[in-house]
Amino acid sequence: MINTHFSIRSVWYVAFLLFSFSGLLVFSSAVLAHETWILTPEQIDYWNAQKLPDIFTQVSSLNVLMISAFLAFIIGWVWLGFTGARELFPDFQARLSSYGDHVPRILRVCVGWILLSSAFGAEPRFGVEAFTSPTFLAPDLELNQLGSEWAWIRWAEIILGLTILFGVYVRFFSFLLILLSLLGWYLFGEAIFPYLGAIIGASIFLVLQGAGRHFLPLPIPAAFHGIQSFLANQPRQRAQAIMRILTGTTILYLGVFYKLLQPNLSMGIIETYQLPILSIHPEAFTLLMALVEVSAGVLLIAGILLRPLSIFLISAFSIFALLLPETPTAHILFYGVVLSCFINSAGHLRRPVPRDKAADIVIIGGGLAALQAAVKVEKLIGQYSNVRITLLHEQGNFLFAPFLPEVIGGTVQPGNVVNPFRRIVQRTNVVVAHLDAINEKEQKVIAKRKNNETIELKYDSLILALTPSSHITKVPGMMDHACPIDSIADALRIRQRVLDLVEEAEMVKDADEKKRLLTFAIIGSSEIASAIAVEVSQILKSAEPSYPALQNSGWQVHLFNEYNKSRTKFEHQISSRRSQCLKKAGVIEHLEEKISGLTQKGLVFEKGDPQAFGLIINAYFEYPTIRFVEHGSLNWPFVIDNELRLQSFNNIWVAESHQNATTPQFVFASDQVNLGQSTGFNAWANSQGFSRRPFKQQRHLVQPYNMRQFSLCRVSGLIFTGILAWFISRFINLLSVPGLERNLRIIIDWFLVLAFRSDIAVLAQTSSSSLEKSHFKAGDEIFSQGDTAKMAYVVEYGRLKVIQNGIKIRELGPGDHFGEILPIHQNKRTETVQCLTDCELKNVSQEDLSALIKSGWLMSKAIRNLRDFQPDTSLTDTSLGLKRLTYVSKLSVPLDQKGILEIGRKASLNNQKIDVTGILIGVGDYFFQILEGEETTINVLIEKISRDPRHRDVTILSAETGCEERLFSDWNMKAVTLNESNDLILLAISLMLQNIAQSHNAMGRYTQPALLKFLMEGINPLTIPIRSARKIVVSGSLTDFVVLRNQFSDEELVCAVNNFLEICSIACIEYGGQVIKYSGGCFVAHFEIHQIDSAIASCVDAFNKFKEQAKLYPSDKVMNCGFGLASGMVAEGNIGSSIKMDYTILGNAVNQAIQLGEIARNINKVILIDESFQIDIVKSWKFEDAGTFAFKETNESRRVYSLEYSIDS
Repeated sequence: MINTHFSIRSVWYVAFLLFSFSGLLVFSSAVLAHETWILTPEQIDYWNAQKLPDIFTQVSSLNVLMISAFLAFIIGWVWLGFTGARELFPDFQARLSSYGDHVPRILRVCVGWILLSSAFGAEPRFGVEAFTSPTFLAPDLELNQLGSEWAWIRWAEIILGLTILFGVYVRFFSFLLILLSLLGWYLFGEAIFPYLGAIIGASIFLVLQGAGRHFLPLPIPAAFHGIQSFLANQPRQRAQAIMRILTGTTILYLGVFYKLLQPNLSMGIIETYQLPILSIHPEAFTLLMALVEVSAGVLLIAGILLRPLSIFLISAFSIFALLLPETPTAHILFYGVVLSCFINSAGHLRRPVPRDKAADIVIIGGGLAALQAAVKVEKLIGQYSNVRITLLHEQGNFLFAPFLPEVIGGTVQPGNVVNPFRRIVQRTNVVVAHLDAINEKEQKVIAKRKNNETIELKYDSLILALTPSSHITKVPGMMDHACPIDSIADALRIRQRVLDLVEEAEMVKDADEKKRLLTFAIIGSSEIASAIAVEVSQILKSAEPSYPALQNSGWQVHLFNEYNKSRTKFEHQISSRRSQCLKKAGVIEHLEEKISGLTQKGLVFEKGDPQAFGLIINAYFEYPTIRFVEHGSLNWPFVIDNELRLQSFNNIWVAESHQNATTPQFVFASDQVNLGQSTGFNAWANSQGFSRRPFKQQRHLVQPYNMRQFSLCRVSGLIFTGILAWFISRFINLLSVPGLERNLRIIIDWFLVLAFRSDIAVLAQTSSSSLEKSHFKAGDEIFSQGDTAKMAYVVEYGRLKVIQNGIKIRELGPGDHFGEILPIHQNKRTETVQCLTDCELKNVSQEDLSALIKSGWLMSKAIRNLRDFQPDTSLTDTSLGLKRLTYVSKLSVPLDQKGILEIGRKASLNNQKIDVTGILIGVGDYFFQILEGEETTINVLIEKISRDPRHRDVTILSAETGCEERLFSDWNMKAVTLNESNDLILLAISLMLQNIAQSHNAMGRYTQPALLKFLMEGINPLTIPIRSARKIVVSGSLTDFVVLRNQFSDEELVCAVNNFLEICSIACIEYGGQVIKYSGGCFVAHFEIHQIDSAIASCVDAFNKFKEQAKLYPSDKVMNCGFGLASGMVAEGNIGSSIKMDYTILGNAVNQAIQLGEIARNINKVILIDESFQIDIVKSWKFEDAGTFAFKETNESRRVYSLEYSIDS
C-alpha cells in the first residue's frame, strides 16, 4: 500500500489546531483585517457598509462550480502527493534538503527585520508616514494605541531584533519573542491573529534549531546545559512541521475570515488599485482569491507537495507586493517560512510509520530495463516504506550499451556514457557482485563479490533484467582472437587497437601484411554490430589524410552477419536500406558466409578460403545462463506469461518480451523502459498482495536504427536515412535513459562532434610514466604556494586540505583533482596542499595534460574541466535562482593574449562587486563567455556587453534560469586564451564558434521575435500553454501579387516584398509591437490593448517609409500598401504540427485586420478600422467615415473608418 506521511497523532494535532483557530474565528468580534495596511479607515468603513455580493451569500451555479473545482484540485493535489509525484527530481530534492542548515539564518534575518522595522515604524500602514509611528510586529498594530506604560515594548523589539539577527543567544531571545507575541494577543486582541501563527512558528523553529550558521559563539551558563542539549537533539523536520502548521493555519484563517467573510474589503482593494483581474468580475475574482488562500492554507497544514506550492506562494506574495503600495519586505516573514518549506519540504512531527508490507525486491541486471524497474519501484513505495530494494550487478555504474559504438568512434566521452546507480536510484541498495545461482526454494540470490566472498540476498519478489554479453564460445577461437564489446574498457581497447594497427601499417613494407593490418572484421547481426562497423570505418576515414598507408593501400571493414539467424520483422523491413547505408559508410556486408573458426591471422569459413584480418570484433551477443538450485540451468528465451512472470515461479519476473526463437521481436530502447517498469510494478504488487497488470507491447510510430550519420528511421512505413535519422535515434535513446546531468554531457559531446572530425588521438589503455601513483603521509605537503607547477594530481584515497594565503579554503577527497593545469597560470602554484591523512595520488604531468587538451580530446571535456577544483558546497553559500548565460561574439579589433587577460582582470574586479561569476575564453577572432549571477544583474550586464564596441555579432547560445548552483563559483571572471597559431585544434575551435554564431544568426532570421525572447530567457516555447488575451492586431497589405507579377521579374518581386516586410517589421518593433507572421505580401503583428496610439503611429511610420522606398522604382511600376487595425480576443501560442510549429495568434480580430488592410490598399487609404475599434481610438488621431464594405467571414457589410491622412504628405 502506498505510504501516507502522517501518523494518527499528527492528524489529531492538526485537527486540534484547526478547531482552536476556528473557535477564535467564530467568537471574534470586530476585527480589523490586515487590509488596513493599504486602505484608509474611511475606505474600510465605506466598503464594510456595502452589501455583501450575492456570490458570497446565495448559492449559485458559479460559486458551486468554483468551490467544486477547488475541492477537486485539493483532492487531486493530495492524490499526486501520495502516488509518487513527491519523488520527482530526486537529485534536486536531495540537494535542496542539504541546504537545511541555512534555514535558521534565513529566519533570523526575517524575524530581525520584522522586529526592527516595527520598532522604528519603517513599514507603517497606508496613510502613515514612515518612521513616525512604531508598531507591534505588524504595520496596523500601532504602539501609540496603547498607554505610555507600554513604551518599553519598542525597546524590547529593538533588543530582540538585534540579538536574533546577529545570533546572540538565539534560543533564549526567540523564547522571549514568543512571550512578547502572546502579550500582543492580550494587548491587541484578535487583531494580531493574522500574524501570530507565523511569528510563533518561526520563533519555535529558532528555539528548537538555534542560530544555525554565522552566529556569535557565547558561553552558555551551566544551568542551561540540560535544556540546550534537549533542544539541540530535536530533529529539524519536527521544527519545520510545527512552523509549517502554524503558518498554514494563519493563511487559512486569513482566507476564511478576511476573504470569505469580508469580501467587500478585497473588492475595495481591487477597485482602488485597479488590479489586473483578467477580465473576471470583481466578485468572482474575490471568491477565486479566497479559495486560493484557503487551499494554500489547507495544503500547508497537510504538508502535501510543499516545494511546488512554495514556488506558487512566493510568486503570489511578490506579485501583490508589486501591485499594491507595499514594500518588498512587508511580507518578509512569510517569504522566510515559505522558503524554508522549499528547502526542508514539509517536515514531520513524528517520523512517519510505513504502512506497507515488509518485502525484499531484488533486481538482477545492470541495463536499462533493470534501472527502470528500480526507478518504478522507488516511485511506488515512496520515501518511507518497509519495502527494501536491492540491485545486483557486476558494476556499480549503469551503462547504456547503444552508446558503446560512439565511444569507439570518439563521438562521446567515456565518462559520460556511464552513470553511478546510486545517483539515479538513491533508495536502492546497490550490490556489486556476480550472480552465481538462485535458490528458489529458500528465495535467496547467491552471488560472489570481486574478492570471492559469497553473499546471499533474500527476496520476496525477484526481477531478472539481464543484459546480453559477447558470446565467446559461439565459434572456435572467438575467446582468444576476437575483442569483445561489453564495457567502456572494451570500447576504448578497440579504438586503441584500430589506431595501433594503422600506426603499425605505416612501418610495414610487405604489401600483403599491410593489407591484413588494415582489414577489420565485425561479427554480429545486431544494431550495435552495424554501428561498430560504421564507427570503425569513420575512424579510418578521419585518419586517412594523416596516414599515407591508408591513402595508398586502402582499408576495409567487413561485417559478418550471424549465419542462419532469424531476423525480426523490423530488420526484414529495413534490410535493403540498411545494406545501402552500410555500403555508403564503406562497410562490406556478408550475409550468408558461415564462420567455422578464428585464428591469430583471421577467419576460417565453412566454405571458401580463409581471410586475413588485423582485428576481429566480437559483436555476437547472447543472454547468460541462469543457474537455479532446484530447477537447474535456464537459457534464453525464457518461458514467461503475459505478466512477464517466469513460468513455474510465482515471484520471479523477467524483463523480456513474450517471444520465442522462431519469431523474435526487435527491442527498442522504449521497449526496455516498458519492460522494466512493468516488471517493477508487478514485482511490487505481488509483494503487497495487489493485482498485477498484463504486459502490453508498445506500438512504435518511429522506429530508429542507429549507425551514426548513416542511421535510418522508419516512420509509418516510410524509411529515411542520414543526419535526421541519426538525430532521431539519439533523441529517443536519451529520452529512455534517466540521469539529466549525464544526458546533458552527451548532448554537448554530440553538438561538438558536428564541428570536429572524428578524433584519432589514442587516450586509453597505454601506460604512461606520468600516471604514476605516489604515497604521502599525514602532514606531508604536496606543494607550496609559489612553487613551480610540474604536476597535476588525482586523489585515489585520503583527505587533503587546500591553503591559500594562510587560510584553509577547502578539503579534497577521493576522485578530486588539483594542481594548476592550464598555461594561464604561468606555471606558479596559487595554493598550498597538505595531507590530512595518509594519501595515494595519481600524478599527471603538465605536458601530458596540455597535450591532451590540444590533441582534440573533444573540447567539451576541456571546457568542463576549466575549473581548478570542485567547490566544497559545505563551505560556500550556494544561492538559488541564478541565471547562467552563454554567448559567443566576434572581435571588432584584434586583441593579443595580454589584451584578453586585461579584459578578464577588469571584468573580475567589476563582477566581484555585483556577485557575478563566469569564464571568458578567447579563441582566434572569437569570444566565448559564460556568465552566472542574479537574473536581473545578468540581464543588465548582457545589455552592457552587447553595446561594447570591442566585439560584435553577440549571439546568445543559451540562457538558463533557476540554476541551483554556480559552475564557476570561485572565478568572478576567469580569462583563458587559446591563440596558438600552430595548433590545428584551436583553428577548429575557432571555426566551430564561427559556425555556431552564423547558425544562430541564421535561425534567428527564421524565428519570431516573441519566440526568440522565450529562448533567450531559458524558456522552452513548447511548454508555453495557449492563452487568450485582448490584443490590437495590425495587418499591412502590399499590392496584389497578380499585379506585381506583371510589373516585376521574380528577383525584383522578392526584393520588393522583402523591403516592404522589413519596413513594417522595424516600425512595429520600434513602437513596441510583436511581429507574428508573414504571408506573401501580407504582414501581421499585434500590440497590447493599451498601445493604440503606438499601433497607429507604427503604421503611419511604415507607410511613409514605404512611399519613400517606392520612389526608387521606375514610374511604370506602381506599388501601393494599406494597413488594417482590429481589436479583440485572440488565442496566442504554439499552433502547428509535429513537423512545423509556429508561435502565433488566431482569432476573428486577425481575419478582420487582414481584410481591412486589403480594403485600405484597394481604396488607397493608409489605415482602416471598423466601428468596434473606433470606440477605443485616442483623440490625437482623427478618422473619417470610409463607407460600408462586405467582410468574408460573416457575409455582412460593416462601416469602416479611415485615418485622415494625406497620401501625398
